[in-house]
Amino acid sequence: MRKMYDTKRNTKKGFTLLELLAVLVILAALATIAIPIFINKSGTSKQIAHNENVGTLQSQANAYLLSLDTMPATGEELIDDLETKGYIKEIPTNPLTGNKDYSVIYNVTNGTVTVTPIREAVTGVVSGVSTEGSSEYDAVMGCNKPKLVAGMTALNFNGTDFINATAQEITDKTWYNYRADLDQSIADRVANEKWANAKLADGSLFVWIPRYTYNILENSGTSKIWIKYSNGTTDDTSLNASNANTPYKVHPAFNFGGAQLTGIWVAKYEASSNGGLVQVKPGIASWRTISVDAIHTACRAMQTTNSATYGISSDTAVVDTHMMKNSEWGAVAYLTEAIRDRDEIGINDNVSYYTGGSSTVATVYTSVTNKEMSTTGNAYGIYDLNGGAWEYVASYVANGNGNLATYGNSLVTAAVKYKDALTLSPVNTDLGQSGNYTYTGTTLLQTDGMALHEVMSSYLGTSTFQGYADYQDFPYSTYPFFVRGGRYGDGAGAGAFAGSDIVGSAVSLVSFRPVLCGLN
Repeated sequence: MRKMYDTKRNTKKGFTLLELLAVLVILAALATIAIPIFINKSGTSKQIAHNENVGTLQSQANAYLLSLDTMPATGEELIDDLETKGYIKEIPTNPLTGNKDYSVIYNVTNGTVTVTPIREAVTGVVSGVSTEGSSEYDAVMGCNKPKLVAGMTALNFNGTDFINATAQEITDKTWYNYRADLDQSIADRVANEKWANAKLADGSLFVWIPRYTYNILENSGTSKIWIKYSNGTTDDTSLNASNANTPYKVHPAFNFGGAQLTGIWVAKYEASSNGGLVQVKPGIASWRTISVDAIHTACRAMQTTNSATYGISSDTAVVDTHMMKNSEWGAVAYLTEAIRDRDEIGINDNVSYYTGGSSTVATVYTSVTNKEMSTTGNAYGIYDLNGGAWEYVASYVANGNGNLATYGNSLVTAAVKYKDALTLSPVNTDLGQSGNYTYTGTTLLQTDGMALHEVMSSYLGTSTFQGYADYQDFPYSTYPFFVRGGRYGDGAGAGAFAGSDIVGSAVSLVSFRPVLCGLN
């Protein structure tokens, strides 16, 4: 806001008396308009706004706790600290009462954060497509429009490969399609679910994941994930009548260090190397034998030092590139499950680690087998989430083990927004595999949205979620880092919900992928 203000300033030193009187008249007129607009807001709008406040306070309180070396005492009020430490801009006004009456309390016994007043059931919500709201919202599709940053080119699929979308296709918004009907048939999904694809100047491909809220029923083979696309950064956290009136949750992937995003761009494939620079293309062996430290550095360098290669801005206030985090992996996994509904992504079983499952681009995009390796079941989705190589994510258990610094120092010392670090108590003390799993998820609830505890059944073994039997092995001891997705030879154990522990070193079984965020 300060930057915008500075660029619009003129050199005028002040107002004349007549100008000042005119301004006062205008302000008086605006006041008579603004107050009734607020007062006459519907109860539904106020309930949704209140629920969004609760979700934000909850997530920011958890982020604040992660930064502490010593946890606060039970019953200690945190809301003032959230404001003074910059985790919230200001204490929000409760739209239901008109007062700043929110309270954020920490319970040291069970490690939970409680925000009061609690979420409200949203009344009077009309089903269907919204026709108003953020300018970044597509009212026809019911989700946020792809946010193309300068240097990105919109793409359309011509039947065998992706080509630049025409000006008319961009105007008509025919280069992508996110279905409002999430309970579509397989045939409908394959024919019509077309996630937005875009490329950078080097040809690296990224796919748009619009902001959404989610709700999960974990019941083995009858599990289900529901999502609701957000309107700009306004999230619907109403209660889900199909799941015991539990609320939809705000997804953490769209909160980038306090900047609320309308969506994120996720690498379409596992990364490959172009002379030591990150690239994201089909039909190329993925970049493996690289440590967490080097991955974080390489992904950040896409924007900080190699921006000209990718055609994007070097201004960190405009765009950001980074190593994919657990929360961002979870955002893709949950949206995928919501549209697939117990139809698991096909495994990339290519033994040479070719992205998209083949060294031939046409095969990646036209073979029925290879298209099924995509989240959408067609060429428009994200590949390699199931199989290929395991993938390092910018996430770890902060247990104080020396491998964190040895193999991931640049990530561990990076800003909070670049990592999902799970904190234990006492800080930097490993609780063992079972203890780490219980404390970070069941006790402190740090892993919402990450496709971990919400879909896992234990710290070790295979998940019962949807009967997929995805492998689960929680980080601990000398294995503090997370890897996701499984490997080409892991069979049923691989999948979008698979996760395991690892040292963090450069190994031939593990790759990675970057994420790009448009910030301005």
